Amino acid sequence: MVVENKREKREGWIDNVKVLACFLVLTGHLMQSMVKSDIIPVSHLYKWFNMTIYYFHVPLFFICSGYLYQSRSVVRTFGQWKSNVLGKFVALGIPYFTFSIITYVIKTVMSSSVNTQNSGLLKTLFIEPASPYWYLYVLFFMFMLIPTVSTKESCYVYVTIALACRIAVIFIPAGWSNIYILEKILLNTIWFATGMGMSFLKIPVKIKNMRMATYKTAVFSVKLTAIVGLSIVIYMFGMSKGIVPFVMGVLFCETIIVFFICSETGDFVTKLSGRWVMPVFLMHTIFAAGIRIVITKVMGGRSLSGTFMYALIHVVLGMVFSIMGPIIAAYIADKSRLMKVFIYPTKVINLKKTESSQEK
Repeated sequence: MVVENKREKREGWIDNVKVLACFLVLTGHLMQSMVKSDIIPVSHLYKWFNMTIYYFHVPLFFICSGYLYQSRSVVRTFGQWKSNVLGKFVALGIPYFTFSIITYVIKTVMSSSVNTQNSGLLKTLFIEPASPYWYLYVLFFMFMLIPTVSTKESCYVYVTIALACRIAVIFIPAGWSNIYILEKILLNTIWFATGMGMSFLKIPVKIKNMRMATYKTAVFSVKLTAIVGLSIVIYMFGMSKGIVPFVMGVLFCETIIVFFICSETGDFVTKLSGRWVMPVFLMHTIFAAGIRIVITKVMGGRSLSGTFMYALIHVVLGMVFSIMGPIIAAYIADKSRLMKVFIYPTKVINLKKTESSQEK
């Protein structure tokens, strides 16, 4: 770690949440690419699913990031801030620039086969990042701008200001800002601040002490069913505007997080999250695009094109390659320090000397 660690013990609920969020991000991107390529139709099921997962899958990531930031870091002095910024620039910046550039090159070389065209390398890297790398881009600025919480008062102030920013955005007319990073920060800081507040106030411990064991069975099932049903009603009546997406995000995130806090987590999920979530997040779109291009080239001119079987092959192989491709690539990279640094830079680059010198 680059900043002072307060505790290193992994918390199982975070691993579960990250695995679920990563899977939903992957699935959403895969389905979007299939629709843009006319491989699957734009059905009501697709539009509802796509609308619903965007209520909460990225917010879950921000909540986990805020929680871990507050749990493991102390950023209150200028020296600690410099150490934090340097560490986050290495941890987030190296994979961000690496895979953003790789994606840019692929889109340039295979421009006739990709769904979204490039808008310029500098713009992609510094102004409007490509998906899913915008998350790393925005997260770095949050780490740079937000110190850790030291008192209950500051915790409540953080959450209140973040909530006010999120609500204010709702009432500002469309096109209010052409500054990408500003818009993203105002929209997502509430989730990051919520995670920080959960850590400082020890919310997971309090939930466990309430002995809510039944939550992971009957209560969770009923509550999730009700929220999913509400999302269907919202879609049917076209009400997903204004404050509705935020409220739905709160409902989904609270339900999922409380469920996983109340659930036991095995070592398998912990290892899956700790080792493979980052590679899958970074590379799933690259492998999905690659296999889609291959299948299209091989089968595009045949009678299967446009049929259910053709779509099924794309979806199944796309899902398999989106998950297994990054895992295999990360496994290979793990054998080489030169390759490993692009995925897990802080495991290769030792910043302890820099940290200690700054703290002195």
